[in-house]
Amino acid sequence: MSNGEVWQFGLLDRQTKCVTQVLTSHLIPKKLETVQRILIKVLLP
Repeated sequence: MSNGEVWQFGLLDRQTKCVTQVLTSHLIPKKLETVQRILIKVLLP
C-alpha cells in the first residue's frame, strides 16, 4: 500500500484470504524508476 511518500507492505495468506499488515514502513527512494525496473524484472517470468 502506498500513502504519499511512504510505502507499507503486507502478507497475503491465499488459503484464508487474509492480509496481515507489516508494521514497518519505507520511504520512497529518490530513484523510484530504478526500483520499479528491479521489481518488474523480479516479477516477470
